[in-house]
Amino acid sequence: MSIIQKITYTKIDFRKTVIGGIIVKKSLIKYLIVAVVLGLCTFNNSTEVKAKSHEQKQLEEFIKGNNYISAEEATKQYVQKIGKSINLPERLPFEPTHRFGIVDEEGRLKLHYMKYDGQKHTLDFIFYVMSESEIDTHVTSNDQMYKLSNGSEAYYRENPNDVLTLTLKKDGIGYSLGGSKTDNFNLEVLLDIAESI
Repeated sequence: MSIIQKITYTKIDFRKTVIGGIIVKKSLIKYLIVAVVLGLCTFNNSTEVKAKSHEQKQLEEFIKGNNYISAEEATKQYVQKIGKSINLPERLPFEPTHRFGIVDEEGRLKLHYMKYDGQKHTLDFIFYVMSESEIDTHVTSNDQMYKLSNGSEAYYRENPNDVLTLTLKKDGIGYSLGGSKTDNFNLEVLLDIAESI
């Protein structure tokens, strides 16, 4: 065999490379690199999914622990029970991410509006609907009276645990609303909500 024949016979194929004595196509190497990168991305995403599912489990435990159903369903149950319509606030102190409700053992409608920011802090707004006669039992001589634009009276109270409440009557129904100072509630916020009922 001549030298020219040897050179032609040992032609180099640049689409292949040698790794540890094994000839591997470069396209296979590219595939393996892409597979490893995608695998790492999938692992990172699965960690986030686990964190979200943990948050979801906590929320489900909260709902179950309070016997909550959707605010809409609880409102329907209450209206059906009392046989007349009720007013709900048109303005809320924040845009809720969750709306829960329950008709409690005393026969009152409790609506819980919550805003969860994905971290550790939540904002909570509680809204009770009850009979007009029952609302009188929630008003004390220490409450401050304010007149709403429609002429009705609203009674404001600052509780020792930083919870602020406002109670009022409208169209034969009693309403009590409240929130915490730590969630940026104050008298003006509560009066604004009450005006929208």
